[in-house]
Amino acid sequence: GYVSETGAGGVTTIHCDYAAANYRLNTYEPEEYQQLIAEARFQTCIRENDGSLGMFAWWTMRDFSDVKYKQPIGWNTKGLLTYAGFKKDVYYLYRCFLRPSEPTVHITSKQYFLRTGAVDNGIKAYSSAATLTLTLNGENISTLANGKYGQSNGRRVNNVFYWPVPLHTGKNVATVADGAGHSDSAVIYFYGTNGLPEIPVADLLVTDLRTSNPNNRAYFMDTPVQAQWPVYYDLDSTADNSFDSLPEVIKGAKWIARRRVTKLGQESDLSFKLARPATVFVMATRTEKSSSFLIDAGFKEVPSPNLVWRDNNLMLVPAQLLSRRAVAGEVIHLASPDRDEIVLLQE
Repeated sequence: GYVSETGAGGVTTIHCDYAAANYRLNTYEPEEYQQLIAEARFQTCIRENDGSLGMFAWWTMRDFSDVKYKQPIGWNTKGLLTYAGFKKDVYYLYRCFLRPSEPTVHITSKQYFLRTGAVDNGIKAYSSAATLTLTLNGENISTLANGKYGQSNGRRVNNVFYWPVPLHTGKNVATVADGAGHSDSAVIYFYGTNGLPEIPVADLLVTDLRTSNPNNRAYFMDTPVQAQWPVYYDLDSTADNSFDSLPEVIKGAKWIARRRVTKLGQESDLSFKLARPATVFVMATRTEKSSSFLIDAGFKEVPSPNLVWRDNNLMLVPAQLLSRRAVAGEVIHLASPDRDEIVLLQE
């Protein structure tokens, strides 16, 4: 026998708590659902195969265009890689099963960078190691053995490690390590209920961060932006904008996370104060004219030939980058934008 054309969709800009992962009819699925299906399939077809299964293939190695869901094109998102070649979480799990002797340590759901769900949604990792140790905010949580993880239905799965540990309000830094020199880290912000006390962060660059719309709060992400990562924290298929490759000038920049500002009901002004001198960047979908409120506020376009990012339809579209230098103590005011945009800060 053989198994082929099996697999579930997963989009790197769509996320949910692990316990909420389920099939979604006629819409894109979160990466956590793809994880759930892949874990069971890989365990059954690879680890538990007694030889009667002659072939197993996850349906597609890479996402491809498919006239469905979001237009103008739409995507089949069942790949181990995105259309741009970015490795999804299930890629690392597949490698663990197919190449058990190759060291792999990977924290899942890193792009679920700002969470408002269950405080104990926890940290999950994929690894071929015999054991993994989680350190959260500098505290050694515990060491888990490979093969002890079970899905909610009791299905045991190898190469999966899960700690249902509560998060602190605000910034959390998680690191998993195999004790043999291989590790992975993730920065996760939590702003749901029942969070553990916030851990003070000294010398924050941004203070007094405010928006004019209580339905679109802003949060300073004290961590560098990443190529191919989501731009907004909606993470629900209504704000699938993401970076492509990052211009050299903003590599290492921190950022201000908001919901998608052009979505009805989420329009909002933004203001914040700088503790130190910094360059303020605004990256936005390109239109014929730069936003007048940015030009009036002293922003100038940064030459960025062929700059693109992904819009809410997951399509590459032209983008532009504007910047201005600001001094310590300065308060920056930005009006509600007329296009999708993100604010970044580079010291």
